[in-house]
Amino acid sequence: MKKLIVLLIPFVLIGRGYNPDDICKDVKIVAKEAEMIDKKFKDPKNAFALLNATAFRQITYRKPKCMNEKEYLSYLDTYAYLSTYSERIGTIEQFVKKYPNHIYFYKVAGESYERQFDKYQNSEYRQKALKYYAKYVELSKEKNQKVDKRVVEYLKTGGLKKAKSTWGKYLNPKGDIPIGKYRAFYIDTHNPKTVVATEIVEDIAVNYPYKEFHGIDSANFGGYWVGKLKFSKDTQKSIYVSQSNSTTRVIIDGYVVYDKKQRGGVDYNFTKGTHTIEVEFINRWHTTTLSVKVMDRVTRLKKDEIIDRLSRHVTDDTIFDYVGVYESDNKNNTIELKLEKSDKPTVLLLQSHRAVTWDIDNSNGVDIAAIVINSSRLESEVRGDIDGVEVLYSQRRVGNGYRSGLPANNKRDCQCISGHYTCGESRLFIADEIPSRFGKKVSGFSGEYAATTMSVPQVNMTPDIYKKIEQYNTKIKEMKSECTKNKSITPDKLFE
Repeated sequence: MKKLIVLLIPFVLIGRGYNPDDICKDVKIVAKEAEMIDKKFKDPKNAFALLNATAFRQITYRKPKCMNEKEYLSYLDTYAYLSTYSERIGTIEQFVKKYPNHIYFYKVAGESYERQFDKYQNSEYRQKALKYYAKYVELSKEKNQKVDKRVVEYLKTGGLKKAKSTWGKYLNPKGDIPIGKYRAFYIDTHNPKTVVATEIVEDIAVNYPYKEFHGIDSANFGGYWVGKLKFSKDTQKSIYVSQSNSTTRVIIDGYVVYDKKQRGGVDYNFTKGTHTIEVEFINRWHTTTLSVKVMDRVTRLKKDEIIDRLSRHVTDDTIFDYVGVYESDNKNNTIELKLEKSDKPTVLLLQSHRAVTWDIDNSNGVDIAAIVINSSRLESEVRGDIDGVEVLYSQRRVGNGYRSGLPANNKRDCQCISGHYTCGESRLFIADEIPSRFGKKVSGFSGEYAATTMSVPQVNMTPDIYKKIEQYNTKIKEMKSECTKNKSITPDKLFE
């Protein structure tokens, strides 16, 4: 049926060139047909597609002479309304700039960004929806026009939707909620009303395969965490969710702030006082991985920005220690780093694939000059004995994970396959990229696939180790160069 709807429009409207005498008549016909498609067939997307495939699209750029201002704006209103069912927000924003006193455009722009936020859970879209809705209300009041109550409620709640109910109704009926920590409830989703285990935890996290956590099959694991967070003043925080094949819903004071199957993050403004946070989690894989963090907003820095910030801390005596892992081996995704005794200021370079919480044990009193951290997933965190230490989040990797190119760790041979060179997990040593900008090399190395506790360093990087690294890097580069010679060969050049 939907494919036939467009055929209601005379073919001549889609294929011909327009002149000033035809366009107003044609636009009027198209507008009526689009209205019918929207209202009768409940198909606003095809109605909008129709507008963009005909003369109607031309009038979004400029008003034709055959239309008066009132009629023209009514057509733009139609275009704006239907555009909310697409992702063409840019055109509506142009309407706002061109007609800054036209109230309806602000309402439609707000609706468009509201839909985008619901779909992608990007807090920037929610902020833009709030901005346009606020202007819509302001202008409506100035001109004594009726204000949409739904928009007023949206502004009141900060663009968040009230949860109809939460798991706490079934799993925590007594409302036992700790402050500063979380009460965790673990369930099998095939029997959700039966609590398999409960405990008080500091972190919203779980990490295990198969049935290695309270005997719950990972594919059926469900988790519910609830706690109260207290703030002495209005505070902006970021909520980061790292997960795999699963769904996580985050609810604050009864309002849903995050509901996605993907990992991601969302900003949230906590007002002064106490707030209740709830996290509902459903897993769908043979491994269970979840980490939800409420932390200061992270700004990932470019390499030159990292160097500039480090230059305030690095002296001639400063050394660099590298730590790399794939993931944590703890159920709560933490890794304890025990710093070995050192009489020199130390910059820690921390690299992981999955999000981990690095817990620094500095009982030996090492002078930590700074910490540079990167993880492939949002978002790792550093805590422990780091008072006064600047933590820098890098856009780029600070090393090649737990192997980082050390010859002793390279167990897989490189291969040349039809001009494509691959080394699997055997990679070049890149942990020196940041230290080299200060004329230095990494002094200590620590690396494991999955760790619970690590010494820093595990290996002191001696001149002999660096000699082997250089030999290995040279070998890799030569093999790659030889391998890729025939990569671009074509049939007509094969026998030349």
